[in-house]
Amino acid sequence: MNSQLRSILVRVGATMAGLIVFVIALLIMLIGSDVFTIVLQRATPLVAILLSPTNWPIVPGWKWIGGIVFWAYPACAGVLTMAFFWRGWPNAWRRALIYLSLIVLIAPMSWINYSASDQWLNVWVQAALNLGMAVFFLTIVYSLREINSKALDMKAIQSISILMLTSFGVFLPLFYTCVFLAYASGMVTHDQIQKINDQVPLLFAGGAGAVVTFLSNLESLRGRPVHDEKPKSGKD
Repeated sequence: MNSQLRSILVRVGATMAGLIVFVIALLIMLIGSDVFTIVLQRATPLVAILLSPTNWPIVPGWKWIGGIVFWAYPACAGVLTMAFFWRGWPNAWRRALIYLSLIVLIAPMSWINYSASDQWLNVWVQAALNLGMAVFFLTIVYSLREINSKALDMKAIQSISILMLTSFGVFLPLFYTCVFLAYASGMVTHDQIQKINDQVPLLFAGGAGAVVTFLSNLESLRGRPVHDEKPKSGKD
């Protein structure tokens, strides 16, 4: 098979795989709330530990961030799938599959709790989950940075993946972790939290993610070897 044709087929396969993972993650987010409700209803001892109806509503705002996050987490999983398999079956395929499986399962949990106005999980549990999610997503970002490719399309997908993962998987959970811990420790009240516009966490997470992506690309450019052109011999 022609190498160029094979390269095209591999990229088409990676794109299709990304779309499939996106749909799976989206379905989990759609039905996850109902499933979680059934599990809690049948696990009575857990309800007293996890359920926090008095938390309503901790999350600052809903107008903007709810819909964006609903699509962002599945998109993160889909783009990450494309990045891992864009050049074919990766050598560290086991690690890639583990990362993808966890991101499809873990990320929607945060949104499910968010959509229930933080009543499903105790604030301490949610803060711990957010911290764990941030560390996990950051680990994936480092894994993405290990991928070295001269292909411009691969670099573009890599940059988009880093931007989305750092914004929605690292900085956004960290922002809400600070909010949860501040509330749990009594530093702020419900009324004070609700005065935070929901555009604030989006701007913080998006801006921080953009800075990280820019610095990552800048470091990549600095690490690129420079080949000095030698003057051609002969007369001009």
